Amino acid sequence: MYFAVLCMVVFMYLDFMRFSGELLKDVLTIRVLFQAIPISILVLVCKWQQTNSNHKALFHLVLSIAVILIGYGHAEILVTAHESARYFPKVGLVIILYYAGIILIMPLLHSVLSSLIIIAIAATKYHAAGIVYEEVLSISVFYAAFAACCLIMNVVCSQMLRNNLKLIKHIDQQANTDNLTQLCNRRYFFEKSVTGQEVANREAKPLAIMLVDLDHFKQINDNLGHDQGDCVLIQTANVLRSFCKRPLDIAARFGGDEFVLMLYDADEQYVTRVCTQIIEQIESISQKLSKRDPENELGVSVGVVMYQKEDNFDIKTLIKIADSALYEVKKKGKNDYQIADKTQFKQSAPTATACRWIDSPAS
Repeated sequence: MYFAVLCMVVFMYLDFMRFSGELLKDVLTIRVLFQAIPISILVLVCKWQQTNSNHKALFHLVLSIAVILIGYGHAEILVTAHESARYFPKVGLVIILYYAGIILIMPLLHSVLSSLIIIAIAATKYHAAGIVYEEVLSISVFYAAFAACCLIMNVVCSQMLRNNLKLIKHIDQQANTDNLTQLCNRRYFFEKSVTGQEVANREAKPLAIMLVDLDHFKQINDNLGHDQGDCVLIQTANVLRSFCKRPLDIAARFGGDEFVLMLYDADEQYVTRVCTQIIEQIESISQKLSKRDPENELGVSVGVVMYQKEDNFDIKTLIKIADSALYEVKKKGKNDYQIADKTQFKQSAPTATACRWIDSPAS
């Protein structure tokens, strides 16, 4: 868009160099009405589109109309100059066709129609101004060939852009996702949870962070094999994922048999119910495993920390607090949950306990 503005300024400068008197006034009037104003609209619409991406059809329609008006203005200036026996280059229209075909990145149909309409308007105007038929035909064919090249580039560039976006999305997913369970990994959890905490602070909503650790998981790998252990991890991930009902809820695998669940706008009553259901569903998985391994003792321990805006804890400190609650569950016999008492904690740098979760390699 800014290139179009630059071209507009250059063209107006050239108008002052080429024309004078009434002709200059007529040319500048056409330039302002059919080019400067449409280009200004294009700039404003493009800025508007950045924050209103749901109106793409309207956006592309406005682009098409604006570029057609710009093409009409160029043809009208050429005719005005021709009628006054002054030279005005016809090749300037290729810049407008270039915009219609490539720069504006419109859908192919919009680009094709805009280019054809611009060429038709130019040919009609040239013929009406008395330019010989052979010259009109020759320049129209040139315009059409150039527009076709631009449209081909439009298709090629659009396909390359789509492929690149897919590749970026795939790489981003791999970087943020645990390969086995398809949950968020540790790195992405800390990145996303900070955003969730900021929203919770802004909207004065509570958060709950739950550290989930499978009990006696090593027995599964030792007695039934690592494939069965992987199946248990995937099933556990599915259990945790089922509680992510809001956009800011996050389930992540921290590594091994350790998981974390962050629930947005969750009060203590709801969290208690979630913990109970997690324990029950893991117990159901354990009962199925017991048919193959009677010695199986699979269970789950959950450490929970409730967060309110006035607590003024960062995510790393909240993980530390939840980890202390998880430790208490393990010490008391496992397969249970506990909500942490936050009164003994102050906002400070993470200790070695917290660093166990934060600094180890990503899953």
